[in-house]
Amino acid sequence: MFWCVMISFTLHVNVRKVGFDHEAHYFHYHAFVWGCTTFLTLIPAFAGAYSSTNAYCRFASDFKSNLARILVVYFPLILAFIYISYVSWIIHKHIIAMKNSQDQEARDSIESLKRFRNYPLALIICYSFGLVNRLLTAGGHSTVVPLVFLHILLSSLQGLLNAVIYGMTPAVREKLGKLSTPIAVRFRRLSNSNVASPN
Repeated sequence: MFWCVMISFTLHVNVRKVGFDHEAHYFHYHAFVWGCTTFLTLIPAFAGAYSSTNAYCRFASDFKSNLARILVVYFPLILAFIYISYVSWIIHKHIIAMKNSQDQEARDSIESLKRFRNYPLALIICYSFGLVNRLLTAGGHSTVVPLVFLHILLSSLQGLLNAVIYGMTPAVREKLGKLSTPIAVRFRRLSNSNVASPN
């Protein structure tokens, strides 16, 4: 989650043209991500909200543990959703402006912006149903089976979605296009259509 926030932050700064030197701040990126993760992991530990289940640790099912789960998992997730959505909206407006630009370099960067914008959006796709499910459960609502199914199914697919997004780069599509599998044929058609209409 926090790495997706940092990707959005990087896109946000680049679109705003602040002149921020990202390479000089890698340490700060890591400090933010690992610091937030460690802090949010330790809060339930000190509050006694974890319970031991066989070989792994999880939240207990009492009120205090449910509250801790919402505060350290889903509240930061909601904030991440809001920020990622805001940055995606800014990038969308920026892409529209670049399509009408006469600057060829700006037009060439549209593809990269679209792809990098999709990495944080994958987080929203994968965890939206889980967020709704947990909030309903915490509010005392009965289990909604389709919602639980989507929660379990999508929450494990972020890595797959990231791989698909990465696979949409022209270089990867070109490599796959040389293969003769059905998926390669699909990628070849997609690559040809992008060459024919770059906008």
